Amino acid sequence: IGTIRSRTHQYPFRLVPPRLLTDYLQKLCDADGVKLDPAALPLVVRAGGGSVRDTLSILDQLMSGAPTEGVTYELATQLLGYTPDALIDLRPLMVPAFLGRSITSWKLAKTRVDSPKTCCNVGVTWWF
Repeated sequence: IGTIRSRTHQYPFRLVPPRLLTDYLQKLCDADGVKLDPAALPLVVRAGGGSVRDTLSILDQLMSGAPTEGVTYELATQLLGYTPDALIDLRPLMVPAFLGRSITSWKLAKTRVDSPKTCCNVGVTWWF
């Protein structure tokens, strides 16, 4: 690979901040008449990771699989593989049910590990 790199031009492009990319995509969608749910736009930007080309490609893929009402939040979460907010919002409701078990597990982990950092890692891994 070193030989190839020495004989080609390299252009180190910077990633575009999410705010700029979101505004740019919104202008593009408005200009082209693309129906895009405002809640789906941040998901597209996050999936593109700051790369304009990748973000446009993801948006194009979502548009090609979208029904006539356009790209909705639900469609974007399904196709991009994100967890819907409805499921994330259920997490606090599960805390009381698992509180006793988590305290017991935490105490057990604390007695079996050699450092507080390892104990925290065990707790975070168990919960998430």
